[in-house]
Amino acid sequence: MRKCQILTLILFLILIPRAWPQNNLIQLKSIIQISSNVSEGQYTLEEIVSIAYEKGVSVVIPTDRYRMRWEYGLWPLRKLIKKRVEHKSISTYGIKSYLNEIAKVQSKFPNTVLIAGLEAAPYYYWRGFPFRDSFSIHDWHKHILAIGLDRPEDYKNLPVIGNPPALAKDFSTIKLWPFLLFLIGILCLSKRKYNYQDQKGVKLGQYSPEFRRTGYFLIFISLLFIINNWPFLNYRFDQYGFKSKLEPFQDFFDYVKEKEGLSFWAHPEAEYFFTAHKVHSKTEKHHYDLLKTHNYNGFAIFYEGYEIIGKPGGIWDKILLDYCQGKRLAPIWAIGALAFESGDLSKSIDDLQTIILAKEKTKTGVLEAIEKGRMYVARGSKSLDFKLSEFYLCDEFNKNKAFVGSSTSFKGKSIIHIKGEFLKSEQPLEVRIIKEGKVLVNSKVQSPFVIDYIDNLSQDEKTYYRLEIISKDLHLVTNPIFLN
Repeated sequence: MRKCQILTLILFLILIPRAWPQNNLIQLKSIIQISSNVSEGQYTLEEIVSIAYEKGVSVVIPTDRYRMRWEYGLWPLRKLIKKRVEHKSISTYGIKSYLNEIAKVQSKFPNTVLIAGLEAAPYYYWRGFPFRDSFSIHDWHKHILAIGLDRPEDYKNLPVIGNPPALAKDFSTIKLWPFLLFLIGILCLSKRKYNYQDQKGVKLGQYSPEFRRTGYFLIFISLLFIINNWPFLNYRFDQYGFKSKLEPFQDFFDYVKEKEGLSFWAHPEAEYFFTAHKVHSKTEKHHYDLLKTHNYNGFAIFYEGYEIIGKPGGIWDKILLDYCQGKRLAPIWAIGALAFESGDLSKSIDDLQTIILAKEKTKTGVLEAIEKGRMYVARGSKSLDFKLSEFYLCDEFNKNKAFVGSSTSFKGKSIIHIKGEFLKSEQPLEVRIIKEGKVLVNSKVQSPFVIDYIDNLSQDEKTYYRLEIISKDLHLVTNPIFLN
């Protein structure tokens, strides 16, 4: 009987969202970036949400592949002489069907917040020539997550390779040149060897066989190019050449922001090199792209975004410092991305979660929290066992408080307050307070623990603090708190 009561209590603690008492925020355990069988995943959307619910997950954000299509056309008739490979995706499944499926699953699991997402490869490009060893496709695995797009037209108009209507720029008069060739062909058909007129003035004479053959040939060629050039438009970019390899990604970020969605670099430190069907695929690490782009909301720090970007003094801190110094209009936030397709989903959930601090357990509340950066990420087999109860910044009089993702303003001394514990065990932990990319405090403590650190501020200093907690089978990273 006592075992049953203990199990009931544990289940209650897992399923009921934990309060973040200092600001009436709710801690919502969430999982982000899972592919269902709509695209390349093993499980249906309903199966994913069912497993997540059993694990105590409050928010599920699936990100099926938007479009899985590669295409190469031979110049100069790239649209007519081409090879296309396409796999399952939201586009092949049907955008309306995908959104309807999410709504259907949401109605079956009202206690879980289900938010539509997608994973897109906005751009790729070809190098080399077909049938040669150097033939390769580049940047196909440079992926972006888009979250919170709800309208079918938002999906239809995503600016990505393989979606020509969304990339159309303006009408191209140059692409009308085949009509000139067509007219020349018509003139050749009317060319005669000799001409004379009968008594009534009607022109007579034998047509030239050579000009007739030339005319038919020119008309045939012109029709091929007319079909190839249709609908006679210029496009912002294609897979055969580029002005800037980052321009398509910036277009994507701008578009998602315009549609009030959220976008994140999926795995910026990952590199992919493989060969299939005698075509080499090459995607290098692209962590520096975070510095060169804007209007995105953040990046996946785990699994493939910590060693160069997320570690103390890394690219993330460089961007946060730029924001504090007025060089960027907005900060960027860290999330955890499962990148799950197949295998043991329950085990993957145990290993990585993004804890969202929301004002309410609704879709609107969750998206608002993600946009504002009220999140922290925990990975490792002990991540479910650890609870970060409190982390805030306040002045010495405890009047001005700021929590993860927010900011406050005061002068003098700042107090960083941290409280945490393992729920089922006692383990040593290493707590790092990071300020402007440097480890300000590195405390080795025992669970449970409370830390109050006082930092003396310089005059008119604008800075930020973020937190890392490391233990055996636990690595926790919070988003920053800003002090203006």
